This record gives sequence, C-alpha cells and structure tokens, in this order.
Amino acid sequence: MAMPIFRRIPRKLEEILGDNGTNEFVDFFNDSFAANEENIVELVSNRFDNRLSEELNTFRSEYKTDLADLRAEFKSDLAALRTEVKEDIAELRAEVKEDIAELRAELKEDIAELRAELKEDIAELRAELKGDIEELRTEMNEKISELRTELKGDIAELRIEIHKLISAQTRWMLGAIIALTGIFSIIVKL
Repeated sequence: MAMPIFRRIPRKLEEILGDNGTNEFVDFFNDSFAANEENIVELVSNRFDNRLSEELNTFRSEYKTDLADLRAEFKSDLAALRTEVKEDIAELRAEVKEDIAELRAELKEDIAELRAELKEDIAELRAELKGDIEELRTEMNEKISELRTELKGDIAELRIEIHKLISAQTRWMLGAIIALTGIFSIIVKL
C-alpha cells in the first residue's frame, strides 16, 4: 500500500472542512496522488525505457563503428605485419643464401688446400717409397752379390771335394781292378 503523501492540511482549511471533510479531502488527495504516482512511475518508466533504448542504440551504433574501425585497423596492422614478416623472411633468405655461398667458397678453398696438401704428402710418400725401394734393391743386389760370391766359393770348394772324391774313388776302383786282375790271374793260374 502506498504511503500517504499528506498527513495534515493547513488549519484554516481544516476548520472550514471539518473533521470528516478534512479526512475525506486528505484521502482524496492521497488517492489522487497515488493514482498520479502510478501514472508518473509508468510515464517515467516509459521515458527511461525509451531513453535507455536510445542510449543502447547509440551505444550499439558507436560500438559497431568502433568495432568496424578496430577491425579495419587490425586488418591494416595485420597486413603491415604480414608485409614486414615477408620482408624479414626475404632478408633472412638472402642472408642465409649469402652465408651458404660464403660457406661453400670456404669449403671449396679448404678442399683445394687439403687436396694440395694430400698431393704434396703423396708426392713425398712416393719419393720416400722410391728411395726405400732403391735402398732395398741396392741392399738386395749387394746380398745377392754376396750370396753369389759365397755360392761360387762353396761351389768351387764342392767341385774340389767332388774332384777329390772322384779321384779317390777312381784310385780305389783302379786299385780294386788291379787287385781283382791279380786275384783273377792267380785264380786262373790255379
């Protein structure tokens, strides 16, 4: 229930209206103001709803505009970022290609140096091997000469011994033949 707006009215009016009239007059005002209060609340509520709708529409419109601006700005920033990233990637590719080219050049130089060193080492090794082979040949030829000389001496000694043995054998054979001839002549004479 609504709270009464008027509780008391001025005294002169109260004297004119009397107690009953005063109560009825106060009730009338209170009922009128209560009815008006509902109308005023409804009117204020409608005005508030309308104002709120207008503010919301304005806010939505501003929000949509701001969102569209933000999207456009974001797209622009994103496009700029893409461009920057593409440029950075292109620069990085160029740097990597340069680094690879430099590395290839360095590797080629190192390989060429290594080949030259290997050729020198191989040439030195060949020269050393040729020297060692020559020394070995010389040593082998000396050894072969020594062996030939020793073999010649041994063969000469062996020939001398063979000749001595043959001569001794021949003497024995001649002695045996002479002895057998003598024995045979003795046997024949007998």
